[in-house]
Amino acid sequence: MMQKILASPQYSDVVSQAGQVDGPTAERTAAKSGLRRFGGALGGIGADVMQNKDNNDMNRQAQESVTDVKRVTIRMNDAGSALGRSDYETACLLYRQVMTDLDIK
Repeated sequence: MMQKILASPQYSDVVSQAGQVDGPTAERTAAKSGLRRFGGALGGIGADVMQNKDNNDMNRQAQESVTDVKRVTIRMNDAGSALGRSDYETACLLYRQVMTDLDIK
């Protein structure tokens, strides 16, 4: 099971995505820029509010992707430890959980 997980594209994808985020769209960036330039004091405040929301969204996305990697890595490590103790039942259970999380058939 371990080799199947490690060789799967799903595992590679989860690990490679750690910490990646989707930035704001070009339209949103243009709107913030327009508010700052032409919106006066209120426009600047609005652009700052939009920027804070974008920053918070990106931080949340990064945390979620790191959490996914952490969950998979911890289960893989725990399964390896179980194998080291000859606890095959626990190792298989943990590997199955990883396969379910990653939707590996």
